[in-house]
Amino acid sequence: MSRFRIRERLRGALAPAAPPQRRPPAPPDVRTLAGWTGGSSLVKWASVDEVRAALTPNDRPVLVNHWATWCHGCVVELPLLVDAVRALGDQVVVIGVGWELFAGSRSTALDDLARVAADLGVTWPTLAVDGDADDLIGGLGLTDSVIPQTTLFSVRGERGFQHVGALEPADVERLLAASRALLPPASAPR
Repeated sequence: MSRFRIRERLRGALAPAAPPQRRPPAPPDVRTLAGWTGGSSLVKWASVDEVRAALTPNDRPVLVNHWATWCHGCVVELPLLVDAVRALGDQVVVIGVGWELFAGSRSTALDDLARVAADLGVTWPTLAVDGDADDLIGGLGLTDSVIPQTTLFSVRGERGFQHVGALEPADVERLLAASRALLPPASAPR
């Protein structure tokens, strides 16, 4: 069975019965993404320093998802994360950190990330790490060296939610509850 068919079958098993409606990707939040050049793609190379700068909380909580196209759990969880991000609206800045280079090909990495993101309805930017995995793990102070990883930071930079491994529906509910706890009462997602 092809990788695409496996992904579609898994998406069907984990997603709601109605297929999600596709929206054009939202532009990246240039206040948060230092050095972002924009354009039609929501994927770009970034140094560990650029990733760290982009993840610095600003006026909204920051949701970070570490992923790669070669990571089965990452691809399986993306539809659930897309639904969670849709529920959060613009109350949270969402940033993907692409680990594509750590086991993929540099020549196709950005195209692979952009293709999978578009196929699965990802509307947030992904910064593809242009460097060494150990530098990323140390530079961001990650406690785990595996993906997928999803972390929600408060505006003060405190961890409000951390999950290592593929998100399940119950994990998404915990993520949404954690996001509500970090938002002012009038702006919390329903």
